[in-house]
Amino acid sequence: MTEPSVSYAQRTYVLGSGEFLDIMSGQDQRQDLHLGEGPEVASFHIYGTVYNFQWTPVTWDEAITEYTKDSPKHLISKLSDTTVYIHTMIPEGLPFEVVSMENESGTPYDFLLSYDGYGLDGAITIIED
Repeated sequence: MTEPSVSYAQRTYVLGSGEFLDIMSGQDQRQDLHLGEGPEVASFHIYGTVYNFQWTPVTWDEAITEYTKDSPKHLISKLSDTTVYIHTMIPEGLPFEVVSMENESGTPYDFLLSYDGYGLDGAITIIED
């Protein structure tokens, strides 16, 4: 399946634990996973393996000045060599959704879904031990 024909609001490359396919090799046997419905897409290009992948609504709690997580919209216990496309509405202001995942040793990583304000197309995050 090809990438969605809508504009990206956020694109992230995640290098997980374990062996993963050579990004530059033309032997791409990756899987695509589409979640949600919406006019914009946040994509997570996962190379290797991540655990407890969650797409969760969040709310800002002014009393403790932190985001609090609600019940996950989607929870996937293990993902390997997969591109996850989250179709949603991505705000220019305060985020209202977060994507979370863990590395092999259980260290959590959170990605708030929002425009970065700079027009940057993506980031690379290494969550390997």
